[in-house]
Amino acid sequence: MAASVWGSRCILNMPITMAFAYFLLGCTNLPSSSPRSTVTYHSAGNVPSSIGSGATRERIVQNSPDDTTRLADEARRAELARLEEANRVTEKNRVAQLEGDRQRQLELAKREAEVARREMEAAKNQEKREATARGSSSEQDFLKDKIKFGSYHAIVIGNQRYKGSLPSLKTPEADAQAVSDILRDQYRFESVQTLRNVNRIEVISALDSAIRRLKNDDNLLIYYAGHGIVDQITERGYWLGVDANTTSRSDWISNADISDTLKGTKAKHVIVVADSCFSGSLVRGVSVVSLSNADIARLANTRSRTVLTSGNLEPVIDGGGGRHSVFAKAFIDALRDNEGIIDGSRLFLDLRRKVMLSADQTPQYANIRFTDHDGGDFLFVRRSKGQ
Repeated sequence: MAASVWGSRCILNMPITMAFAYFLLGCTNLPSSSPRSTVTYHSAGNVPSSIGSGATRERIVQNSPDDTTRLADEARRAELARLEEANRVTEKNRVAQLEGDRQRQLELAKREAEVARREMEAAKNQEKREATARGSSSEQDFLKDKIKFGSYHAIVIGNQRYKGSLPSLKTPEADAQAVSDILRDQYRFESVQTLRNVNRIEVISALDSAIRRLKNDDNLLIYYAGHGIVDQITERGYWLGVDANTTSRSDWISNADISDTLKGTKAKHVIVVADSCFSGSLVRGVSVVSLSNADIARLANTRSRTVLTSGNLEPVIDGGGGRHSVFAKAFIDALRDNEGIIDGSRLFLDLRRKVMLSADQTPQYANIRFTDHDGGDFLFVRRSKGQ
């Protein structure tokens, strides 16, 4: 049992320190080992000289070993109970916080699901309206035989392995191959020229060759996947050949090079599809709107020079679509999902939302100025079964 020495803040442990306590008080006889001991403090008349004067006081000291053990056990149990209660309160607060976080996440998920549901419903309604306007697939099959669409040709470029100071890319070669395959196998493209890892001279030579051989009723698609750059002063965009570096324009293919090619060719419809950074610099015209079946005949006979880009004046990502870039995958999927005739504007609407949901880039579609665009649009005509 613990006891306080009178007049002090120290705690002594009985009976171990009892002899020392009696020594300090000047007592010669130690208390017996019985459970109860009496300690007598003397008054002024009979106190030993070593103690000094003071009133006589009597104190009962409890020094039973059983009591000491019991009190220690009670103290331990009280401390354990306090710790358990503290842990219980802490766990309760933690569970309440987790439950609050879970509820907030559920509410956020519900709102996002509702937004997605509304967007999907709106897209379905838009699809129904456009399907009604365009007519049935049987009408489009009739139009395929009725309208002379001309011959289709494509130049598909995939620049991936750069040799100079520019880093190599991951997907342009696979993008170019997949685009070439779907145009050749599923659409009415008679010739598809696929160029991989080419420089400026090779690109210009391919474009010049197309200018010479295409006729008035023909259609030309130019697809480019690779590095792009924009001159901040002139705002002119460039495609970069695999030998290019950022300090010299000797292996850069400018917007002017592309525009001159489009203006010089006799082809009725030309579309440029550019999947590169800052490709939006080609877009400087008025947006083209999607039309119905009733207008397909007019579109087929009206000159067009349009451009579909993977982004605006911004970087675009190389990847994000499995083996392809986000844009290339959306472009290929839109062509694969089409079952009849699809114009460039409708193709753009199909892929734009998919790209924007998957990457921080915004595809663009418009006519190209200074290229004799006359209000038409490029028509992708899927092969009929058996062709």
